[in-house]
Amino acid sequence: MNEAPPSTFLPGLAPAPPPSLLLASLSRLDLLAAPKSTLVDLRPSVYAYATSLAQESGGATNAADAFETSFARVWLEKVLALGSRALARGADDTDEWEEAVDRAARLLADMAGPSAQGSMVKTYLLPHAAHWPTSALAYPTPPTTRPGSTVPFAPRASPAVSWSDVAEQALALTIRDGTLLEASTGHRTWGSASILSHLLAANPSRFFPPRPGSPSRDPLRVLELGSGTGLVGLTAAAVLSREGPARAEVVLSDGGDEPEAVLSNLRDNVAANSARLSPDVHVRVERLDWRDYLLSAGESVASPTSSNAPPHAERFDLLLGTDLVYERDQAVLLHAAAAGLLRFPSASLNPAPTFWLALPIRPTHAQENAQVAALFPPAASAPPAAAPELQRTDPATRRTYRLVALEREELVGPSGFAATGAVRGRASAMGELRYCVVRIGWQEVAA
Repeated sequence: MNEAPPSTFLPGLAPAPPPSLLLASLSRLDLLAAPKSTLVDLRPSVYAYATSLAQESGGATNAADAFETSFARVWLEKVLALGSRALARGADDTDEWEEAVDRAARLLADMAGPSAQGSMVKTYLLPHAAHWPTSALAYPTPPTTRPGSTVPFAPRASPAVSWSDVAEQALALTIRDGTLLEASTGHRTWGSASILSHLLAANPSRFFPPRPGSPSRDPLRVLELGSGTGLVGLTAAAVLSREGPARAEVVLSDGGDEPEAVLSNLRDNVAANSARLSPDVHVRVERLDWRDYLLSAGESVASPTSSNAPPHAERFDLLLGTDLVYERDQAVLLHAAAAGLLRFPSASLNPAPTFWLALPIRPTHAQENAQVAALFPPAASAPPAAAPELQRTDPATRRTYRLVALEREELVGPSGFAATGAVRGRASAMGELRYCVVRIGWQEVAA
């Protein structure tokens, strides 16, 4: 890192230096510790990115980073104490001490982590799949230190293809993150969103296979559940604008705690990226309450003409969702919404309607993850009849289905809490998590 660490440029505080010197040092520390605009490069595989970070900094560097972070925090706390005493004495003719106190307090809040930070605008760079020479791509062999079940979630270039060549083309999306204190979890872009967004951009044919038929056919309908800041839905819209079907409709939805604040930020993010989208790809934001899709006792499917029909009686070809289950019984609501919104199979639909779900594998959420696995079980060669609340009947064909996991992949990637509390080096603040990406679809069950 070219920037000098804080211990080499922060001035001593005994005796107290003039506030003008402190303000200059605070400006330098602000640029180093808490940038308000961040570039997030999701073009290479996150697996390779995390590996390169580990190689670039060993234990000594990690220890140095921890020291520098601690040094900066202690220095800021002392500045607050000095400034408070100066203000109490009335020794602030130029208002410089008041400004120093305010900036030191904001820096300490920024270094405390995302829940205490102010809003941040991030530019996400996503791979341009059309420029990836697929014949020269290969998966790296996981090192012996990683479990055998984990694989990188994106290919890396062989020696014949450099990352600099690949990186010349990219999708760029601008996303504003708020804070956990500003509204709810919907104001943060979580790690699973980065994972699925990378996958969508790096391998679009996996998620948006070519649709046979004339350009006049119905548009591809895509819904992101629990969009939050909208990174995944906007990635889908950008990829479809670049190389998708002639027409597509992408709906970004949310309805959690304080939904109006989340939806307002979501609309702003859509507007900020509208120039990157094709006129044939229509994007809109809607409030969606999953509770509207819970079935009443003895009800197999809500009829579009019934008085208690949910807001979206029309269904979608593709559902996308990330980091959607973090409390007990949220999985039940998620299942109800997915079952009420995913289009039923049909001979005229190709590809089959699909729900892609990405979740972190956190030990603290083992029960929630187990509940997801139970509600979306692996597909069976001879599926038994499911519990009534898990079944849905297509009114058009009278066939009964349940949602099952058709494919499950475990991946390793950044936790999404990178570098907010570090003031030197990146690896010490770059946490890793394991994620699962599940492809969910309908399977017919016995009546």
